Amino acid sequence: ATLSTAVRSSGVTEDSPDASFAGQYDTYLGLRSAEDVLQHIRKCWASGYNARALDYRRRWGLTLSAHGIAVGVMQLVNARSGGVTFTLNPITGNRKEAMIEANWGFGQSVVSGMVTPDSFLVKRPDGDILEERIGRKEVWSVFDPEQGCVVEQPTPSAQAARPCLNHAEVRELVRLAVEIEVREGCPQDVEWAIDAHLPFPRNVFLLQHRPETSWAGRPAPDEVDQAEESSDPVGYTARTGFEVKVP
Repeated sequence: ATLSTAVRSSGVTEDSPDASFAGQYDTYLGLRSAEDVLQHIRKCWASGYNARALDYRRRWGLTLSAHGIAVGVMQLVNARSGGVTFTLNPITGNRKEAMIEANWGFGQSVVSGMVTPDSFLVKRPDGDILEERIGRKEVWSVFDPEQGCVVEQPTPSAQAARPCLNHAEVRELVRLAVEIEVREGCPQDVEWAIDAHLPFPRNVFLLQHRPETSWAGRPAPDEVDQAEESSDPVGYTARTGFEVKVP
């Protein structure tokens, strides 16, 4: 059988702690022939001049000429489930927690925001699952061999209501993402896929990672709390312990 591949773009300035070009450059999934792979490598390079990328650079005051773009070609994972791991709580900024958002099929449906995904809040570093919410997952991204690409389809109703990850997979995804955070020195946003046929933990594949930008440059909430507590212990206690508004 012909190998199915992913042609993924990665810009030199695409992801940094201060700003993210995530989603600006193109990535293509499910390519099988050498001709298609070469054509879509060129399309990835050309996406440095698409409207999204040019507008983003304009708004950030960057030069309009395209920055360097690397293109990776890899075997396409036969994704049973896919999604993203944040090595902090993206809602509160708590760095003692990690969050996973996931759906059946490829993670494209999650990162594009087209579904309400399954969500797992995990305590670091012991891996305890603090909160689990099973989303409706009405749409999933699957590979259509006739069209030769990944498409969005209605999720089978019985499958949509089931969790797309088990607890062992949740803990392994967090463990691997935290390893990347330790190596990179800052909270991470990690995309991943779970292979449909390989046994655990060989079925867990990390696809790409980038610095988490929502909380970049802001002190961790516990650091702010400690500084406030030391400088104003009475006011801090009133605000955090009794919910009293202190001027």
